[in-house]
Amino acid sequence: MYAAGSIHDTAAFNQTRVGNPYLVPKSFDGWYAQAACHLWSSGSYALAPFVRFESFNTASAFEPLTPAGLTPEPDKAERIWTAGVNFNLNPHVVLKADVRRFQEDTAQNRVNLGLGWSF
Repeated sequence: MYAAGSIHDTAAFNQTRVGNPYLVPKSFDGWYAQAACHLWSSGSYALAPFVRFESFNTASAFEPLTPAGLTPEPDKAERIWTAGVNFNLNPHVVLKADVRRFQEDTAQNRVNLGLGWSF
């Protein structure tokens, strides 16, 4: 899945915020690909491992500011590998676990545990 967006006329707004570490970008984008398989099932139980790779950049470009040199550099794209497993207890309840590894901001690396249900 891929998504991209842009915000027009950000230079005038950002000009009033020069020096602030968070200026409004003119463009951003991201994508991910995921693969999963049903590894095992018995009755209503099922085990499905998955892997996902994602890349996103929430500030891939900025409109030029004046005077020259005030325009911030674009952010680096963040890349994340996620590997996990879903264990379905029945068609309406799932236990989830995954490990996420960030390439740029490694302080965000984590293990997630979850419970999902539909009704």
